[in-house]
Amino acid sequence: MLYSPSVRGWFDPCIHDQVPEDVVAVDAATYQALMQAQGLGARIEPGPDGRPIATMAPPRVVQPMRRIAPLAFRRRFGAAIGAITLAASRDMEAGDATLQVMLDDVAAAGYADLDDGPTRAGVQLLVTRGLLTEAQAIAQLADGQPGEEPAR
Repeated sequence: MLYSPSVRGWFDPCIHDQVPEDVVAVDAATYQALMQAQGLGARIEPGPDGRPIATMAPPRVVQPMRRIAPLAFRRRFGAAIGAITLAASRDMEAGDATLQVMLDDVAAAGYADLDDGPTRAGVQLLVTRGLLTEAQAIAQLADGQPGEEPAR
């Protein structure tokens, strides 16, 4: 096989009648090793001498999703949402709007910020009130998952 550093491409002399002037010959074993490395995520690039080398791209750092759609936040409560809504309603009747304000704030926002102090305090209040377990609270505030992204 032939490799052109200027084109960063391969040429097979049995197929290509014309090749760039800067091609270098690559033996079959090296070509196979480079193709195997490319299959594992490496990039084939010209080395300092123009011969092809495999380089690994730096690992992509994926930031955790800490803002999720309000509906996703609500759905995370699962079956507990009924008891939470009822408790918020009863608290409102008794003159305490704390739970309802937390639910309304999340619903009114374009996203639920899982690191927001009032959001975390609201979830902790649900634990204190016996409406969520500690494990459910941890799950409620866990990193967002695909499909939970807020609308843009």
